[in-house]
Amino acid sequence: MSLVDWERCMLAKRWAKDGWYDIVDQVQFLLFVKGSTLETRIWITTRRP
Repeated sequence: MSLVDWERCMLAKRWAKDGWYDIVDQVQFLLFVKGSTLETRIWITTRRP
């Protein structure tokens, strides 16, 4: 796991702790971590409240 992947996972865990999205979204995010940085940024931007 690269440092960037680790940082994304930490970000996902922090957001989950803040209640920004439910468990289904957490799983989708962690599956998405393997995608490109641009795709992940777009996904985060569109999924944030």
